[in-house]
Amino acid sequence: MKPLALPVLYVLQVCPISSKLTGACDPDFTKHPVITFRKDKANYSLNTDDPLIFNSTLHLDYSMAHKYMGFTEEEFKRLNICSAKSSFLPEKEKKALVHQLHEAYGMIRTTAF
Repeated sequence: MKPLALPVLYVLQVCPISSKLTGACDPDFTKHPVITFRKDKANYSLNTDDPLIFNSTLHLDYSMAHKYMGFTEEEFKRLNICSAKSSFLPEKEKKALVHQLHEAYGMIRTTAF
């Protein structure tokens, strides 16, 4: 399969639990399209859909991605940072959020030397 090539300005919003429940993709989580997005380093976010309708939480969607789709802690960090960069926050708040994530993940670069 050809790698997914989308301009950086696009972000794919993925909700694994609702994808399964709505029939939008194969019910087998090991065949979910987000696996291809991950492998291709696409710009995407992993979300949860309406919790009252789908009885889902972000923790459950992340757990499914880890257990069945091969997501690692490093990939969760990468996608959270990409999600923040792609958010609709005002630029100043977006930069602060990205900085906060880098700090929380121990990814702050020092220019002291």
